[in-house]
Amino acid sequence: YGLTIGACSSRYVLWVMYGLFPVAYPIAELLDRLLGANHGLVFNRAGLKTLVMLHEGLNLSPDERLNREDVTVISSVLDLKEVPISSIMTSLPKLFSLSIDTYLNDMTRYNILKSGYSSVPIHIQGQPTSFVGVLPIKSLVALNFEEEVTVGQLSLDTLPVVRCDASCQELFQVFRDRKVHLVLVSETGTNHGKPLGIVSARDVMSELIGGSIGYKEAECNLT
Repeated sequence: YGLTIGACSSRYVLWVMYGLFPVAYPIAELLDRLLGANHGLVFNRAGLKTLVMLHEGLNLSPDERLNREDVTVISSVLDLKEVPISSIMTSLPKLFSLSIDTYLNDMTRYNILKSGYSSVPIHIQGQPTSFVGVLPIKSLVALNFEEEVTVGQLSLDTLPVVRCDASCQELFQVFRDRKVHLVLVSETGTNHGKPLGIVSARDVMSELIGGSIGYKEAECNLT
C-alpha cells in the first residue's frame, strides 16, 4: 500500500515544499558552499549488495532483471576483500607435492594424474615444507620418459609467497599481475616465515562465483 498512500499524499507534500522553499533554499545554498557540491548517492558494500538483491526481485523481464547467478557473482566480488585466504587455502597436511629428487617414473606420473593438479608444488628433499618452485604438468607432455629424469632437472615456475592475513582480493591481484597459478601462504609473507598452505587460482575463482569449479585441488595427501 506504500505506493497508493504516497500517490494520495503527494499533493500535500508538494504544498509543504512550496511553503518551506523560502527557508530551505537559502539553507541549501549555504550548506553547498560550506560542505561542497553534492556528489550524489553513494552506497557502501553492504548497501550495494542489498540493492543488487532488491533488483533481483523487481517485476522486470528476464532480460532486464538480475538472476540468481548474477546476484551471487556480484555479491561474491563485493565480499572478496573481506574473505581471508586462510579460509580457502589447502593446508600442508592435505597438499600433494613432490620432492625435487623424485624420478618421473610410471608411479609418479600415475600419482600426478590421480591428484588432478595442473601444477604441483616442489619441495626440497627431506623437507616437505620448504618449497623451491612449481612443476607445470603441461611441461611433461614433451618429456621422454624412457630416460630417468628427476623433477629437479625440469624447468620450474616460481612460487610467490603471501602473508596469511591477506584477502582474496589481494591474492587475485597477485595471480593477475604475476601470471602464476599457485601461491604459498606463510605467517610473515616471506620464504623465512612458517608455511601454512597453498592457494590456487582455481580456489579464488571458486570463491568468486560462490561455488566450486570442477574438482577442488585440495583432496590429496602430502608425499
